[in-house]
Amino acid sequence: MQRYRVHWSGFTGSPGVSTFYFGSPVDPAADLHTLFTAIAGHLPSQVRLDFPTSGDVITDTSGQLTGSFTSSGAAQVAGSGTNIYAPTTGAVWKWLTSTAINGRKVLGKTFIVPVDDGSLSSGTLTTATVTAMQTALTTWHATTAGGLQKVWNRPRVGVPGAQTAITGVTVSNFAAVLRSRRD
Repeated sequence: MQRYRVHWSGFTGSPGVSTFYFGSPVDPAADLHTLFTAIAGHLPSQVRLDFPTSGDVITDTSGQLTGSFTSSGAAQVAGSGTNIYAPTTGAVWKWLTSTAINGRKVLGKTFIVPVDDGSLSSGTLTTATVTAMQTALTTWHATTAGGLQKVWNRPRVGVPGAQTAITGVTVSNFAAVLRSRRD
């Protein structure tokens, strides 16, 4: 299974990372670049996203690193929203599956933090923000890389890890708050 990380920088609370998993060999950089370019208007102008020229190959059952893969990388994406933002507040993308493991439905999440002040209203994402992100995600899911994206269920005592196909994507209108482990 492939693991590819998009690196976030340039804002209070950075660095950050968005991690994506793929079940089949793919170069996800160009498709991810298109996804994040589509939402750049909702990211503060200080945010910079970098797409590396390599990623990891891991075993889905154990999470052990077994190698690496080469990626084309992509040009940096810069946020183009306002420069006013709450550094811990943003959006959450939900990766839906139809698989249950250990009696629970597998669900993946990607936190898009921070978003600019214009993307929020009264503690929720604006309708325009949800619509723009949902459109970008639906388009992403139809790309080659998006169609191969998986949710990885990490191994736990007595239960091996597993990769699960994504059947749908959604953006919650509630603002997400991302906290550091140092909090």
